[in-house]
Amino acid sequence: MRRLISLPHRVCESTCYVNGLEDVMAWKGAQLTDYLLSVVGGMAGFSYLKLKLAKPPCMVYWGANPRYLMREMPSWKDRSCFEHLVTYATTPPVLPTSFEHSDGMRFWQARVLKELGEKHAISQWVEASALFERSGKLIIELCKATLELDTKTASDALIQVADVEEEGYGLLKALH
Repeated sequence: MRRLISLPHRVCESTCYVNGLEDVMAWKGAQLTDYLLSVVGGMAGFSYLKLKLAKPPCMVYWGANPRYLMREMPSWKDRSCFEHLVTYATTPPVLPTSFEHSDGMRFWQARVLKELGEKHAISQWVEASALFERSGKLIIELCKATLELDTKTASDALIQVADVEEEGYGLLKALH
């Protein structure tokens, strides 16, 4: 006779890429807030998923270097793709009514880099913090244009974000 084991499975919209990890952590007793791993995981990289059968079919998770997205965005036909981009640039990840928290967590990243740079006297971290703060402001402008379906302005903002962040990551990389 076979024995079936019932294991809990966490379901949180648009977080399928971390649900399995959340499941394992829950089985070990961890209790995580919705979107925690998505948001924290997003700090390590930029993800763009394009799956025809998914809802939405185009998904953006913020992190580093979104340059290639500028070529894709003009082809988006589904409004939910645009809304997803803005949702995951916002903390917490919800479609915002205003944009002060739609900076892709760059203001937080800038603050941490500045505090650590000043504490440890690492000028490149302080310089990089200013660049990530600028990137956060650009991402807010990108979000505004995105919800207006202004792909030209949004694509231009993406190029600026990529340029600024490449410079910022270049400063951090130079330390190695």
